[in-house]
Amino acid sequence: MSREMSRRKFLAVTGGAIVGGAAANAFPGFMTSASARDAKGGEPDRVVPTFCELCFWKCGVLAYVKDERVVKIEGNPRHPLSNGMLCPRGAGAVGALYDPDRLRQPLLRVSERGEQKWKAVSWDEALDFTAKRLGEVKEKFGAGSIVLFSHGHGGGFFKTLLKGMGSGNVVAPSYDQCRGPRMAAFGLTYGADPGAIETLDLANSKAIAFIGTHLGENMHNTQVQDVSAANAKGATFITVDPRFSIIASKSKYWLPIKPGTDTALLLAWANVLIGEGLYQKEFIEKNAIGFAELAKHVEWCTPAATSSGTATTRSARAPSPSSTRSSATGRSRAASTCPPRSTCRSTGRRPSRRRSTSSRPRSSRWRAARWPMTPAPPRPACRTIPRR
Repeated sequence: MSREMSRRKFLAVTGGAIVGGAAANAFPGFMTSASARDAKGGEPDRVVPTFCELCFWKCGVLAYVKDERVVKIEGNPRHPLSNGMLCPRGAGAVGALYDPDRLRQPLLRVSERGEQKWKAVSWDEALDFTAKRLGEVKEKFGAGSIVLFSHGHGGGFFKTLLKGMGSGNVVAPSYDQCRGPRMAAFGLTYGADPGAIETLDLANSKAIAFIGTHLGENMHNTQVQDVSAANAKGATFITVDPRFSIIASKSKYWLPIKPGTDTALLLAWANVLIGEGLYQKEFIEKNAIGFAELAKHVEWCTPAATSSGTATTRSARAPSPSSTRSSATGRSRAASTCPPRSTCRSTGRRPSRRRSTSSRPRSSRWRAARWPMTPAPPRPACRTIPRR
């Protein structure tokens, strides 16, 4: 079978995979694991408990084996991370296991770099070759010249190898791009690392603010299940994201602030929480240090002072004439991010009271107005933020 693929076909296949994966994560009914696709050929010979290696979550799975071949997998109902369900990536693990392009044995280069000519060798030959080359590098340049660029579960074994060779040079792309800033911030603030899988009680939370996350479009299996449970219990979701993500569509409040202004928004929230006493004072007095310094630091960070930076002309908490609640109907009207009866500066038109559902691509002028590079004039593109 020909493996040639046109650009159009590639975009069609990958686009369908992305949409399918996002839908499966957003709606629990789709996360029914691979058990829905029963294996052909009768009952399996045995079921092997193991774990999924396709991401760092490492969900527990059950592998069904027949004639020494895995025919299906499903989430292990007794494993705390999968709870009997898998994400689309995990459910497709059988295809990855038996993919014809998967490397099944070591390959040794037999040509100059760039020519891509290889020969298959045994594991003993590959390990002997690697050990010899690493020994030569260490002897010539020292152990500090050996660096590991690691990611995933398998990197742990190589970290032990480098320590045995006397090198501590281990780096990970996920540290700078994902967990590093969070680990440093949590360590300085709370004195502890939240862990690669955060110890959160999302399922029983009454209100959840999503900042810098897009649950429902990633593969964090347990958290997606917990958020789905919280949603079923009526939890309030607040999503801070310039993009209308899947979790934003499930949220009561969507705050499409300008990219990079998350800190300004959080400082304004801290100002309101402290200024209006909306925090557990007894807990803070007993367990926290430096709270007085924090309160002084956020004194100036009022919603009015930070709104121009986040490109929201009205705070999510500040009432406006257009969001007053009617005592007769008990309903509240949505408040536009533009002042009532004002006009957008770029278009000269009145702001719409509902979000546009047009699928037409936005013009470059709209994008420049939506995400200006400088914080000065208020954002001209009007959006609607629901209020109580």
